Amino acid sequence: MCCSNSELHDEAVRILCLEFPEVRPVDVAMSVFHKGCDPGGWSTEALLTVHLERGLPDVFNYPRSHLAWERVENQLSEIYGKELFFESINSAVTALWEV
Repeated sequence: MCCSNSELHDEAVRILCLEFPEVRPVDVAMSVFHKGCDPGGWSTEALLTVHLERGLPDVFNYPRSHLAWERVENQLSEIYGKELFFESINSAVTALWEV
């Protein structure tokens, strides 16, 4: 089942909140951007762009977070019905792409 970008966004926020409970839900919600809406222009064609400055861990500085990000990736792939992956753009931005 392929969901709309809005559904994907909402599911990403929900799953990230579960995987990273130490980050306030409002901060998670303010960190996830729809395709074409990345305010920094880092990944305008990605399905979603996630800015990490509001507390979500990046895999560069917090390598133990890799497994959590992988779980998020797998859950979103299942929901979206296609294989998805996160690409670390830099230590402050990650983007979700379709394989």
